[in-house]
Amino acid sequence: MTPVNPPAASNFSAQDKPDWSLYSTCIHCGLCLNHCPTHRVLGLEADSPRGRIYQILQVDEGRLPIEESFVTHIDRCLGCLACETACPSGVQYGHIVERARAQIEQHYQRPWLERFARDVMFKKVLRDFSVLARYARWLRFYQQSGLRWLARHTGILRLLGLGAKRHVRGAELSHGEQRYLEIGIALATDPEFLLLDEPTAGMSPQETQRTAAFVRKLAGHVTIVLVEHDMEVVMGISDRITVLNYGEVLAEGTSAEIRENADVRRVYLRD
Repeated sequence: MTPVNPPAASNFSAQDKPDWSLYSTCIHCGLCLNHCPTHRVLGLEADSPRGRIYQILQVDEGRLPIEESFVTHIDRCLGCLACETACPSGVQYGHIVERARAQIEQHYQRPWLERFARDVMFKKVLRDFSVLARYARWLRFYQQSGLRWLARHTGILRLLGLGAKRHVRGAELSHGEQRYLEIGIALATDPEFLLLDEPTAGMSPQETQRTAAFVRKLAGHVTIVLVEHDMEVVMGISDRITVLNYGEVLAEGTSAEIRENADVRRVYLRD
């Protein structure tokens, strides 16, 4: 007989943990997905009711640790329970998530700044209407006074290297600076990723070097998809490269792998 591995111990403690009677009602039909605001915005299965139930089950069965990734997906749930009204099986999603959150508080230590912010918000602000009203007035002033706009945009201008020219009209900037400004406008929308289509086109060698260094610095703030024909720029700043030839993928890999690829050398490097 083939030995059967015993189930792993649950990563939840016994008290107030989600149990099989709650999990088993979910039939994974997916009717909840379009009713979940986080799934509609982020498009991730892990940020849907069905995906969260699956993750909670994996933690309960000892297959998934209670770590940052799991906590993030559970925290993103707004608790609106729109999924429950759409569920044909009557899954008590709210009970499952609330019990999972109780387990998180028992077994996961949040970063100190997050702990401090949550402590202030939940134990001081939300418990006292006068304190809540005062914070609301401060927040409203911050939004309407232009301080929020100033804080965001001066930070972007400094990142772009245009802080000293914040009062200069865009039309009076150099060609390279205008390209930086275009990137800044995109960054102001707080994108998840940034698509740059030939950002060094029409630039001098000096501007090209500066732009390449600038794009590399931006990669620490946002995911970047770069379309570029200047091989020196591509090789110098890219973590991973996909090479196309007449619309078809010719090669994919790191810059070192692309440099050694015979097809790429033949087509692009003329070796």
